[in-house]
Amino acid sequence: MKSITIEKEGLTFEFFCDSHNTRSGFAHDCMLYYGLQRIVCHCYYLNRTWERWSYQSVCLKCIDAMIEDRLYNLKVAYMEHNGYKRMTRERLNDYNKSVVNDRFLKILESVKTDLEKNLY
Repeated sequence: MKSITIEKEGLTFEFFCDSHNTRSGFAHDCMLYYGLQRIVCHCYYLNRTWERWSYQSVCLKCIDAMIEDRLYNLKVAYMEHNGYKRMTRERLNDYNKSVVNDRFLKILESVKTDLEKNLY
């Protein structure tokens, strides 16, 4: 098991990665912990990986899932706050402008960039 800890602006993201054999190859599993939130992802391989470092793909998959979860939660909050039932083109443009300023989303994107560039 490999553990990766990334700290950004006082926030801690912990990745716990492991691998195991499957019937036709092998798999990488990753659990991403942030506070009480946990995201689990799996990547299955038949032959070998093309990663720069072990578990890179599965860690990126976890952080992408966390980003998607954050975007969904922001969208739901925006719709509820404004009392909208549908997202029109104008509302979507307004929503996209508000998402750009989200601090936590910027931190998640920064963690993703670190995972893509650095060797852990």
